[in-house]
Amino acid sequence: MSKKLASGDLKIGECIYYPDFNYKFNLESGVMPYIDVSIKGDVGDDMLLAFYKMVEDFKNEPRLSEIVQEIRVNLFSYGGDIDAGLSIIDFVNKWNIETENKISFVSTGCIASMGIPIMLSGDKRYSYKSCRFLIHDVSCWLGYDRLKALEENMIGLVALKDMVKQMFKEKTKMKKGEIDKLFDKEHWFGSKEALEYGIIDEIYDF
Repeated sequence: MSKKLASGDLKIGECIYYPDFNYKFNLESGVMPYIDVSIKGDVGDDMLLAFYKMVEDFKNEPRLSEIVQEIRVNLFSYGGDIDAGLSIIDFVNKWNIETENKISFVSTGCIASMGIPIMLSGDKRYSYKSCRFLIHDVSCWLGYDRLKALEENMIGLVALKDMVKQMFKEKTKMKKGEIDKLFDKEHWFGSKEALEYGIIDEIYDF
């Protein structure tokens, strides 16, 4: 369920979605390299709906697809549900393959846990200087009453961890050994280190 806020933001469940409709002024000039959209919240179904809404809004402005080259999503997230995150990644990858108006990401505030793989799905990745990042091992809720169920879940978690590691290998400058080391424990770092890792392509210089 969505709710319009006084600020003009749209609250979708627990996720805040804000499309920057100031682009209407620039439409008259016929030149527009990108538009800004902001999405803030935990990775989950609500965030997935925010991405759907973003694309719907974009499609409802026919001229945008003709003059806008890039949709820059300003993302702020402490992470969340892995499966929802994978759905968002698939959605972004499919959009970027099928359209010329690529989805890119700008990291703002904090990008933690599953937020980083989502960032990696962007055509380009930017960051503000002050943004913080967190990589950690895969975690789960241990609400099992049978040892067998726990063992089976561990197999699935290892497979998920390998999948996420592969994303890092394909999308960053890091080698397997470096990635394995980062996932061994909680690792906080800043935008400069994120640039060195290849998680982002550029730091906003202001």
